[in-house]
Amino acid sequence: GGGGGGGGGATSSKPSLGFKVPDWYSSIWPEAKNIPDAWLTQGLSFDAKFPLGIVQPKNGPCGVLAAVQAVLISQCRKKENFSEKYKPSDEDLADAVVAILLQAAKGKEEKDDPIIVCTWSGKVGEAVNEIKCEKETQLKPLVFKNIKYFSGSGGCVLVVYSAALTRGVKQIKQDIISEGGETGSPLTIKAHNSWLCTSELISLLIRGKAGGNVGAFTLMGRPHNWGNMDLGVGLLTADEFKNGIVVCDALKSPKSPVWILHGGDHFTTLWSNEDLATSNDDNGDDEDKKEKELRSAHTYTFYHWNGLPPGGPRLSKITVKALNGIAPPGIIMMAKENSHDKRNKEGGDGMKGSTEEACGKLFQALTW
Repeated sequence: GGGGGGGGGATSSKPSLGFKVPDWYSSIWPEAKNIPDAWLTQGLSFDAKFPLGIVQPKNGPCGVLAAVQAVLISQCRKKENFSEKYKPSDEDLADAVVAILLQAAKGKEEKDDPIIVCTWSGKVGEAVNEIKCEKETQLKPLVFKNIKYFSGSGGCVLVVYSAALTRGVKQIKQDIISEGGETGSPLTIKAHNSWLCTSELISLLIRGKAGGNVGAFTLMGRPHNWGNMDLGVGLLTADEFKNGIVVCDALKSPKSPVWILHGGDHFTTLWSNEDLATSNDDNGDDEDKKEKELRSAHTYTFYHWNGLPPGGPRLSKITVKALNGIAPPGIIMMAKENSHDKRNKEGGDGMKGSTEEACGKLFQALTW
């Protein structure tokens, strides 16, 4: 299911929940009820056996965990001692949270609004302190000072609150509408007796905008570039194979070889410790030596983390033989698919007219 919502504003008393509930609560959660234990017990702490993995005991916040882990890995890959056995420090976690909040602050209409860092003011899951940070230079010291709140119980909730309040209620609603989402729907949904992440929430955390369309085309049928991708995290979804809706190019080929995987009802994380080629094209003498070497390699090693039982906690090593190289742009994939379908149905030569027109007709917004 899709959805969206945001943060900020005054508070109003809602005695039924046992604490003073902020107005933005309904923009985050699907019900005016207390947050489920799956979220309240979930911190951003890493596994002892597999240091890069976040263990998830219960179903619910997997999208948030995958997003934070992916951002952290994208940043830590730059370090000389990085490997699948790398043990993140509190500073690494703080850097990831800071990067997510800075991204959420970009492109807002209210550019002078402060960045918000949330901590629990008392019991986990109830009232929060909304700490305003007026200067970017003050943000990392502030987050690092309060890192125990993020690594401890309910830490995944605080990341969501901080990102949503930094982005703001009004801006998040605009984000949602701009990509075909329903006005007033929250950043989580209730399904399978759990509160689950929406594509809008994932988008907020990895690109700073709560737009839920991860497809290759906009509502108008134009190529969708997905805007800010500075965090270097991509996304792949099984819906592309199930429904034939192509994921946008920026998510398939991010700046870092790090992806959130959407398997239908669960989010996990995939990455490579190696750099990958950025193009299938041979640019001759103008192409640098490293790119030529990467493009000539057809076998790559990836690591996949699933922190949720019964499949996890598990770190898997995956070897991929990419004989066809990098996936072509979405507009080409959609044109080929349409041409193939038309030949099957009509026995003809395939699609006529411009590729853009065909893709525009085939467009559907991809949300969960």
